[in-house]
Amino acid sequence: MSMKGLLATDQHWAWLLLAGILAATLVARVVSRLRSRTPRAKSRHIAGEIIAERLKAGGPVLGVCVGMQILFDRGVEFGVETVGCGQWPGAVTRLDAPVIPHMGWNVVAAGARTKLFDGLDADTRFYFVHSYAAQSWEGNSDGVLTWASHHVPFLAAVEDGALAATQFHPEKSGDAGAALLSNWVRGL
Repeated sequence: MSMKGLLATDQHWAWLLLAGILAATLVARVVSRLRSRTPRAKSRHIAGEIIAERLKAGGPVLGVCVGMQILFDRGVEFGVETVGCGQWPGAVTRLDAPVIPHMGWNVVAAGARTKLFDGLDADTRFYFVHSYAAQSWEGNSDGVLTWASHHVPFLAAVEDGALAATQFHPEKSGDAGAALLSNWVRGL
């Protein structure tokens, strides 16, 4: 395929742009549970410092799935409280739903001042796979909150200055995810 053909779709363009700016940004994307991603206090401390320094320098950070969860003060999994990176106050807890994990496509209710969801229809679906989420917001009142529901409401995305995060996987959400990542890249 020629470069011209590769750039023919917005999705490919978004991924190429994203790859081109990774050296100047920090994307926190991890899979699994908060506790398994932060096994030692030293690791949590280092991750928190890297994110804090990046934000202090005005650099953008995008958390994806557990990458969003680690940004909160703490997570509670199987009755065990684990310290997060502390960029946002509050806790990540298990969803109170009859079917866990929440796996599949879901709509979101984007905040009124959203930049991430700019140009996306209200019925646009994103791909989720998680059992835990932040179910309340205790952070900055200027934060733009996007909500979703799986028997209970939970934060699907947060836009808080240079720090943004999604509970869903934009990289697995097809054209909708590519559009969201394009919006994030445009905001850099």
